[in-house]
Amino acid sequence: MNKLLPYIQKFKYTFLFHFIQNWKSKFNFELVFWSAALLYLGFSNFGNEIHFSFCPLHNLGISFCPGCGIGRAISFTLHGEFIRAFHAHWFGPVATVIIIFRILELIKYTYFRTGIVPLIFRRNNG
Repeated sequence: MNKLLPYIQKFKYTFLFHFIQNWKSKFNFELVFWSAALLYLGFSNFGNEIHFSFCPLHNLGISFCPGCGIGRAISFTLHGEFIRAFHAHWFGPVATVIIIFRILELIKYTYFRTGIVPLIFRRNNG
């Protein structure tokens, strides 16, 4: 055991050790939510007309839904089909850029404590 002690002490000063110790303070639900949403929309294929949907309007047979339209538009934007994205919902490509920017800002704030987010939520301690 005494031979392992220097290695254990060196491990305490690594990034991995600090990440394991502070994972709860580094967990950001909003970051996980937006990242999972973009991954889902990026891997989904809305080119087919038949697909599973949680939308109650779609399940009732109503073809037009603004929420489904923006989801399809984000998916088309992530696949590089900008014309189809604009036809699905005109705000889809803009929403994609906003969500990607938000994810990058949350990464910068959560892991590096820089970016715009601290300026918005800064408290006045004076």
